[in-house]
Amino acid sequence: MRKYMCPFLVILGINIVICVLYMQKHVHVVDFLGGQIRPNTVNIQSLTESSTESSEVSLLVTRRSGFQEEDKQYSSQFQTTENLKLPLDSVSKISKTLENPNFTKIEDFARNKVTQINAHPYTFLINPVGLCSQTKTPFDLLVLISSGITNYEQRSAIRSTWGSEATVFNNSGNVRLAFLLGYTTDQTIQDKVFQEAQIHSDIVQENFLDTYRNLTLKSVMLLKWVSEFCHNVHFVMKTDDDMYINIQNLLKMVSKLLNRSNIMIGYLFSKATPDRKKENKWYVPKSEFPGGVYPNYLSGTGYVMTHDVIPKLYQTCLNTKFLAMEDIFVTGIVASKAKVARIHNSQFSFLRRNPSGCAFVNAISGHHVTVKEMKKIWEELKQSSLRCKSQ
Repeated sequence: MRKYMCPFLVILGINIVICVLYMQKHVHVVDFLGGQIRPNTVNIQSLTESSTESSEVSLLVTRRSGFQEEDKQYSSQFQTTENLKLPLDSVSKISKTLENPNFTKIEDFARNKVTQINAHPYTFLINPVGLCSQTKTPFDLLVLISSGITNYEQRSAIRSTWGSEATVFNNSGNVRLAFLLGYTTDQTIQDKVFQEAQIHSDIVQENFLDTYRNLTLKSVMLLKWVSEFCHNVHFVMKTDDDMYINIQNLLKMVSKLLNRSNIMIGYLFSKATPDRKKENKWYVPKSEFPGGVYPNYLSGTGYVMTHDVIPKLYQTCLNTKFLAMEDIFVTGIVASKAKVARIHNSQFSFLRRNPSGCAFVNAISGHHVTVKEMKKIWEELKQSSLRCKSQ
């Protein structure tokens, strides 16, 4: 017996060492199993308080990514972690902007991974929680604009033209707006976005990469943010930063629908078929959508929803197979599954209209509008002397 004891003790000792090393490397997993959850994001306020001597700090950002690059397929299991070096004053700005950060916790993702096939485990990096809650009274319209992270000029033009319907009241009136952004690994760009958010308090940002193939994640982020932080709005519009929106015409439309529920309004497509050519921009493989015809859907360039459909759409998104075509996914597949009615309105357009006041005097939306054209349309619509043949 003794001659077998020594080898046994050696093997046992080696296994103990391996287990200790493994536990040190994966301590958060052990804590999770033991009931003590350790979030895999940092508290920005604690960073600013503990880093008084250093001119820069490391902000740890963990993201579970969708399309990491334009050509990579979606995988909710793919995860990367990186250290972003941010100047200390930038972190201070983040802490001021994020009055009540809603960090995704490990236990939330662990739970969702079992029950949801398309979990959205992203963290709000910028969250203007007061946008809706600063006044508890209901208001009619919240406009959320999907914007490219480097499109500073477009956002500025919107704030000074058609979006000024909201900004003139400092986002506290009957119309409010915010821009939806993804994340970038470029420190200079990200820091500029933090500064922009501090000035305007109208940026909502999560930590998925800001790419074209991640537009669906922005739309899901919209549903998530409104579900959690904006309960006192009647209607929510989703649009893009190259659109011109005639807010007055939009308000006239929704004023007639205040007693309606469970509806989405925009430019409706029916009997559209998937593009199966790999070289095309809107290519959809059968693995993403095996069917031959899409459900009826609204153009993602601009559509309006009653508030009651938003939590329902968000929960349905989490249990629906991901599709990179954001409008087809949200307003088609998910809306059909959630039994939300979609209504066509010809005042919405996914096409480019003539960049003039007359082209928009009876319209709600028009696409492919440049910054210069946005200002031109706005100035012409303000003219009391504007005369159009259609009037």
